[in-house]
Amino acid sequence: MAGTLAGKVVVTGAWRSVATFLPDKILGVGRRRTFGCTVDHIDSISSSLDEGAHPNYDAAERQLDLFNRLCPLLIVRLLPLRVFDDLNSYAFYDELPTKLATHDDECLGTQSTECVAGLLINRALSNSEFEDVRRLAAELCGRIHPKVLIPIMSYQLKNASNSKDLLKIKACLFSTCTSLLVRGTDAYAHPDVLQIRKAIETVLLWPSVDGDDISKAQHGCIDCLALMLCTELQATKAVKNSTSRDSVAKGSVCSYVIHHLVCDEDTIISLKLDRDEVPKAHISFRLCMANVLISACQKVPRASKKPFVSKILPRILHSIKEIADSEVRSACIQVFFSMVYHLKSLVLPYSSDLLKASIKSLREGSEKERIAGAKLLASLMASEEAVLQNISGGLLEARALLQDICSSEPSLDVWKMCQRLLVCLTSV
Repeated sequence: MAGTLAGKVVVTGAWRSVATFLPDKILGVGRRRTFGCTVDHIDSISSSLDEGAHPNYDAAERQLDLFNRLCPLLIVRLLPLRVFDDLNSYAFYDELPTKLATHDDECLGTQSTECVAGLLINRALSNSEFEDVRRLAAELCGRIHPKVLIPIMSYQLKNASNSKDLLKIKACLFSTCTSLLVRGTDAYAHPDVLQIRKAIETVLLWPSVDGDDISKAQHGCIDCLALMLCTELQATKAVKNSTSRDSVAKGSVCSYVIHHLVCDEDTIISLKLDRDEVPKAHISFRLCMANVLISACQKVPRASKKPFVSKILPRILHSIKEIADSEVRSACIQVFFSMVYHLKSLVLPYSSDLLKASIKSLREGSEKERIAGAKLLASLMASEEAVLQNISGGLLEARALLQDICSSEPSLDVWKMCQRLLVCLTSV
């Protein structure tokens, strides 16, 4: 393979722009000539493959083709973030920052192939590209300055959701997620994030089946909203610019998710659907909101865990009593379980109410609710000492209920879980 690659050094191709700034940025001026040869080689790799990613060839050539298309991206991956920060770098951004600042919408749909950012975006959004190449390019797009990336991804995601282009939707979501992780508040506070949320809402309202391509795209939407929520908790304290602060406050993801989860009637969602679609789609959308919170439990940074608990747990604990649909109630109990499991002693102020919710679901709920309630009870019983002491008074009631369930429960799954919990309680 090395011998084959060594014979392809040609000084042409779109990746030539990399050579103008990389030596100074990461390799030093003294290595300019050596690095120039490296970039010439990358140029030849990329330019010889731009005609199409999937010609008719054997497996070995296909693997070589994939490797060759990944090479330029792997070089870009070596760049420090400060290189992506330089909006004045013509080689990296061409005229994109200027055009976006003057609301030149043409650049939102078609990116220049004369700059690195444009090439990364084109690779990430190309439906004819290798999946591994698309994924790496989308990851690298997440490092692009938010002033360039967010408007473009907002526009592309909106168009992709309108045309149900699932590959492009997933690429846009992955780039946005990476940007939220890498750029944090700078990405989240961009005004066009609200447009990304609207596109996500559209995708989450589509009917889907577990495991199909739409459901996979919806999982990406859920993770993206979860990262937005986690970033929001940091952003509300970190944002200094008044315009950005207003943008964060106006479009609170936390409030949005909780509202759609606990409200039995949702006029905004209903207006987006045909009358026959509303009941099923609305329930499905509310379950997605529960999954956003479950995902966020696993992603929230340590410094934001306490405000995360205080903003979410009391509101859902208060609202669950009024929720009519048993599936949504079950989903709320699963949110409680995730918070107890992942956030541990931080749920201490609410642990007694969580135990009451567990007992109520075991006593009165559907089979799904009883299973979720049993899991929540198990998680509370496995909590830290402070939580156990706080709920100790209610465990006697829980034990009596478990005894009743074990003597009369028709569901084998519920019976097995309750039997194990009863053994644990009676052995203490």
